[in-house]
Amino acid sequence: MGDNTAYQFSHALLREAAYQLQLPSSRALLHAAAHDLLLEEPEAREGLAFDLAEHARLALADPGLPEPWRSRLHRAEPGHLADAAAVARRDFRNADAKVLLLRLARHGAVTRGQRADALVKLGITCITLGQNDQATAFIFEGIELSEGEPPGVLAGRLAEAATALGVIHRIDDVEAICAAASPLAEAGGDPDVQVDLLIAWSIARQQREQWQSAGEMLQRALAIAQRAQNPKRIRAVRSNLGILAMHTGQYAEAERVLQEVIREATAAHDLSVLCTVIGNLGSVRNKQQRYEEGRHLLEQGIELAKQLGDRRRELVHLGNLVTSVKQLGRRHEARELGAKALNRAREAGDLHAVAINAGNLAISFHEEHCYEEAMGYYLEAIKAAQACGALHLVAFWQVHLSLLGTLSANHEMEQQYRELARQTYQAIGRSLDEGYYPQAYAGTLAERELIEEIESGVSTPREK
Repeated sequence: MGDNTAYQFSHALLREAAYQLQLPSSRALLHAAAHDLLLEEPEAREGLAFDLAEHARLALADPGLPEPWRSRLHRAEPGHLADAAAVARRDFRNADAKVLLLRLARHGAVTRGQRADALVKLGITCITLGQNDQATAFIFEGIELSEGEPPGVLAGRLAEAATALGVIHRIDDVEAICAAASPLAEAGGDPDVQVDLLIAWSIARQQREQWQSAGEMLQRALAIAQRAQNPKRIRAVRSNLGILAMHTGQYAEAERVLQEVIREATAAHDLSVLCTVIGNLGSVRNKQQRYEEGRHLLEQGIELAKQLGDRRRELVHLGNLVTSVKQLGRRHEARELGAKALNRAREAGDLHAVAINAGNLAISFHEEHCYEEAMGYYLEAIKAAQACGALHLVAFWQVHLSLLGTLSANHEMEQQYRELARQTYQAIGRSLDEGYYPQAYAGTLAERELIEEIESGVSTPREK
């Protein structure tokens, strides 16, 4: 194509035909020229990031591309990939972000720090896509490559890693990372990193039911965010304070805080926080036995999660929706939703979600006296909980298996799992006789006696 000649086609098929008529070497030069032309629009650089990355890739795909062009595009491509991945993650196009981050992590021109950052972000993106089995390997490889980075940079990367690992309940890893990163964050002086670390650490403490420590960390995080005047971080901290209030039975306080955060997130169009908080308020409504309101909020949260491409959050809300629907008396629908949530958790490799959803599905069969099916799901729940280190869930489902033994008159099962539950509770510093077990056991015994009475009444006439 001559210097003074240009073609303009209004139809996409004609453009494609003209493109295919070009020799491969000419196509490569066209892509290289398009790349350079786009670079002349610095104010639109972010919006053009994906196009820049694509033109660089297509130009470099031709081995005949002249060397001056090749070297320059090869050096420029990592920056375009990083920019394009950031835009994709911001716009919740997580599948696109994964492809871009994989290309970036494998690129020959990236620095060690760029590769480390790409790998951690790749792991986070995999978690959002529900691909937890891939996520941890990427995150830990990124952490390993981060050694030797300046304190502030390293602390920021560790905060991202801790937040992501907390989502998939790698509690020991979160505790270790936060303990190592905390002094680095203070040395780096970035308040956002300090807040993010404290939130991640607090969530780990909540998962261990260390409520006082979790609350103290969130109060420290809130003070830092307020001093820095960062509304997004303030919303994030207060959202977690609302959930902490729910876990400790302060439902009115949880409701007040979460409703305030919903108003603020709506005004700021902060869809990510809004998706989380709406679902959290739905869980509070369930705790308050306001199940219809809980159902409505959780369905809103699921729709937002779908809109954002956040499969992990969709799965969390779906699991909680099962509770709403079941308590509204729609047991068949609840079981179908429970099976759907369990299958999603299995596909995602989210063992903590498997432990919750398999156990909840077991309860549905348990309540309907389908003992064989219930036992299979309880065993799956216990295995998953053991694999992800969620001992409180291990103990909870062991208790239910003991109760299943009582209900089905299988005394060996009852004694076996009651002893296993006692041992598990002891390992987490609690007693089997605290809270749920005695009341549930008494109720199950009464139910067993009623069943025996009914069976006796039915069998007596038959014997005559």
